[in-house]
Amino acid sequence: PDTIQTVLKMMGELTTPLSMLLIGATLAQVSLKEVIKLKQIYLVTALRLLIIPAFVLLFLLFPSIPKISVYVVFVINAMPSAAITGILAMKYNNDEKLASSIVAFSTLISIITLFLITNVFDIATVLGLV
Repeated sequence: PDTIQTVLKMMGELTTPLSMLLIGATLAQVSLKEVIKLKQIYLVTALRLLIIPAFVLLFLLFPSIPKISVYVVFVINAMPSAAITGILAMKYNNDEKLASSIVAFSTLISIITLFLITNVFDIATVLGLV
């Protein structure tokens, strides 16, 4: 049982690196000019990184919810698209180039949006809104 458990744990730990490798291989087939022209990328990224977290925050602004719980749920909802998105697109024969592009683009943009969102939350906390 320990040997099997160790092997299964190691396989589980490979999931994210392998999905990133597959996303990278898919993105290598797409030119940057093609990616920039895809309007869906901007829409999905805005929804994932800004609009959904804003709606989640509205629902979390009830006095009975501890502040740390509000912060954690808010930040989790502001994370970029998961790497599994590209893998699922490949598995179900959907547009894997679009899915991989969304994962890459939302991950890059999240560097900026996560900084902004955490600062907005801090300001809202200082103002007593949260």
